[in-house]
Amino acid sequence: GILGPWAFAGDRYATLDGSNNVVGFTGGTAVAAFGWTSSNPATFNYDVAGVQGALGVSRTANTARYTGGAGTQTWGNSGANVTITLNGLTNAGSGTLTFAKGGTGSGTGVAIGATQELVLNAASAGIAISAPIFNNGAGASALTVLGSAGVTLSGANAYTGGTTIGSGTLTVAGGNLGTGGIHVSSGASLVHTSSQTISQAVTGSGTISANSGTATLTGDFSGFEGVYIHNSSVSSTVVNSTAALSGSAAYHIAAPQGSLQGLLTNVTSGDNTFHMGALSGVANSLVRNGGSVTGNTTLVIGNLGTDTEFAGIIGGGGGSIAIEKVGSGELTLSGASTYTGDTLVSAGTLFVSGSLGATDVTVDADATIGGGGSIGGSLTFNSGSKLIFSTIDSLTVNGSSVSFGGFDILDLVGLSNSVATGTYTLIDGAATVDLTNVSNVGVGNAHDLGGGKFAYFEAGSLNLVVIPEPSAALLGGLGILALLRRRR
Repeated sequence: GILGPWAFAGDRYATLDGSNNVVGFTGGTAVAAFGWTSSNPATFNYDVAGVQGALGVSRTANTARYTGGAGTQTWGNSGANVTITLNGLTNAGSGTLTFAKGGTGSGTGVAIGATQELVLNAASAGIAISAPIFNNGAGASALTVLGSAGVTLSGANAYTGGTTIGSGTLTVAGGNLGTGGIHVSSGASLVHTSSQTISQAVTGSGTISANSGTATLTGDFSGFEGVYIHNSSVSSTVVNSTAALSGSAAYHIAAPQGSLQGLLTNVTSGDNTFHMGALSGVANSLVRNGGSVTGNTTLVIGNLGTDTEFAGIIGGGGGSIAIEKVGSGELTLSGASTYTGDTLVSAGTLFVSGSLGATDVTVDADATIGGGGSIGGSLTFNSGSKLIFSTIDSLTVNGSSVSFGGFDILDLVGLSNSVATGTYTLIDGAATVDLTNVSNVGVGNAHDLGGGKFAYFEAGSLNLVVIPEPSAALLGGLGILALLRRRR
């Protein structure tokens, strides 16, 4: 017999030969269609050559291996409950095999067999099931999807043991995935082509794509380490207050005008924190609160440590949004964001090439900020924080102040003695620059860059001045020149 409905050798179920080698099983019972005789034991493994007209009687088997072309097998032709009960179904044929519900019986559909796990393997061609899949009556039963050709479900599924996508793609085109957790393995995909609510706990490191309608996330995503993609035909992805997004997952909005909403549908006050391993998105995409929100939403972004760009807008709706940048990677914000909660760069780099709203930005020790964009609030550099040096761009700060907990020339990332002499604006805008706790202010405190060049901050601003090695006449005396030489 076969090793199990989950074990395959090519497009055949696996078995052991006389030398205990894993080989394809060739001992299946050959039948012309799914209407095999009901007198055969339920443990049979069938090789099914084709489909037939609507079956009005139930059938049971261990596995069915389909070898025909594209076809639809309809179950039920009256008000009676008609089922096919299986532990495994694989399509080794040349076209998509479809199971459809033809009758009106509430129990008509696909029942999961005695192993309490149905394995669907789209080995050579796809499998599409519009009939409901349900437990076998012995308790919670699970669904596993395998195979590169893809499985599509569109029925009102009622199985309760969870869903595992081990390989290939599972497309949900209406209906649902029953209840129980969802696991998307690395390299596998779960695709929604209609409005869906994911209320289950989600794990794995594969890809989840919302391709149409509205995707509502209410489940626990804290164990998901894959990628969530909001695609072009999706109006919005709604993240409810009950959802726990994963700091180990990446979220990408691929739809212009698409939105990822932190929408609190059950409460209108209170604070929520959503973790995103990475965030990326195209221009005009949107991350916002729902209109009814009066509390604060914090997005903690970057735990994966990857470099990403979000070209959309963060902000809008009710309440406020705050951002914390974590992880070693660089997050580029290139859109016109309007959020007003605080921004904390606690690790890695925040590169602002677009505009931020009236958010006060704080950069922690060993974290970095840079870019040629603008900040509507104030900017605070804690001791040990960094600023990216650029010869062509400066960061514009239009809040009340730019302040420092400790800062010097060595905190400029990318500055070297290859830079041309001249004056460079590091911070521009309407903010007042407080140089308290800033070293290297004024030519007398210049830092030796090497190669015959020195640099210092201009008093009253955060302009950087790069000069050749000063002469005694320029410095007003040999004493200051000697001091500079001692600082090499």
